[in-house]
Amino acid sequence: MIILNKLNLITIIFFAFLIKLLFAYNYPVITGDWASYNTIANNIINGCGVSLSLDGDPCIKHFGGNQGPGYPFFISIIYSLLGKNTFNIIIVQNIILAISQLYLLSQLRKKKFNDKFFIFSALIICFSPLIFAWSRFLLTEPIIISVTYFLMGYLINGKRNILFIGLILSIGTYIRLDFILISILLFYLILIENKNKSLILKKFIQIILIVSVAWSPWLARNYYAGIDVFPSGYPQKDNFYYPRGYIKWTSTWITNSYQRAGALNHIMTNKYSNINLGNKYYFKNKEEKKVIDELLQKLKDFDNKSFPLQIDEKFNNIAKEFIKNNKINYYILIPSKRLVNIIFNFTNSNGWPIEFGSSFSQEERVKISELNIFEKALFAIKNLNKKIFYKITINSYKIFVLIIFLGLLIYKHKISINNLYASIFLYFITKLIFMIIFNYTEIRYLITCFALIDIAIILKLGDFFKNKNKINY
Repeated sequence: MIILNKLNLITIIFFAFLIKLLFAYNYPVITGDWASYNTIANNIINGCGVSLSLDGDPCIKHFGGNQGPGYPFFISIIYSLLGKNTFNIIIVQNIILAISQLYLLSQLRKKKFNDKFFIFSALIICFSPLIFAWSRFLLTEPIIISVTYFLMGYLINGKRNILFIGLILSIGTYIRLDFILISILLFYLILIENKNKSLILKKFIQIILIVSVAWSPWLARNYYAGIDVFPSGYPQKDNFYYPRGYIKWTSTWITNSYQRAGALNHIMTNKYSNINLGNKYYFKNKEEKKVIDELLQKLKDFDNKSFPLQIDEKFNNIAKEFIKNNKINYYILIPSKRLVNIIFNFTNSNGWPIEFGSSFSQEERVKISELNIFEKALFAIKNLNKKIFYKITINSYKIFVLIIFLGLLIYKHKISINNLYASIFLYFITKLIFMIIFNYTEIRYLITCFALIDIAIILKLGDFFKNKNKINY
């Protein structure tokens, strides 16, 4: 008989924590978003506050960089207490992650799973292939995974304190703005678990009020600072002009993360000369290609400056014309292609150090993204190497997990588990719709979904293993 007491559970989590630190130390990674977070954190320490202004430049207030102001504040605290060593951030992030996993697994333990199955559950939570590799990133992902674990650990045993739920939701949105979508999960649970309509409405309003109160000081600060009260999708440094026309135009043809990186990442850094659109999908005929290429050539003259309004208006007109004449393509076919690429794209690394960056240039990656699914399969066969093999493996595992998740929807469990499972499914669908509509094609936007899907599968499979006498090992 295996007894997994709290000490043994802490030992597993501590072992996982050490492995993650070793992994992060040996495979460090710096992404483009880090520059914004680091700049803001340093400005906070220097007294400038939340700003993207560079050292020596006038201090211009900003909403919060790429996300809410929570993560830069977190970094500034680590810098102040432990010094400006980025690995200290990695350590603290993984400590928080380990604590959240301990809390989650402690709550799962109350489900009285079979001991062997619970060990399996602990290993999945600590070493999930879709979650584990994000522990090495200087990004919001490790923290938002932790917030998700805290929230789900609280919910799985029927706890519904609205104040606590509202505070967790507020903290999560300060870290990542799209965490607000998890309110769909919360609202569904409230709706399905309460028959009194006035009570349902009361709880809805309470959560909305808690989040509103939590955000009011920051929104008021933005208003009185004379900057955008609410954030834009692609933040501009020094509050430069936000090129809505250009961004709308990219939504008329972008369907995957490499195209998005080539077309939009350099908008946020104002390095327009580095924009790479490939040579296949961004135009519908030679005449339009000529017009767009001329606009992009003119745009290069504005590097490190605000996106010019006159060029943005021309891109906006091209976008409007396309949407007017291609409604089915714009509203159905292109989002459908995004969905397929998000789920089935074998080139996603899912956080693992198997990125194409060292093997292919940005231009080559864009060209790979332009291949259809069959061409990509042929490319993989002809250019098979370790990275491609690992990418195929991790993405095959992702598909396998999603199949299990969808398959278990039809398995009837007790009502509380069914409700929680259905709420996670609804959140997953909502997140996918959000991503395909607003052109967020990077797999990391699904990280909270994968964390919740692991938990949902564990909860349903746990029922099979509760009676150990019926299981033949």
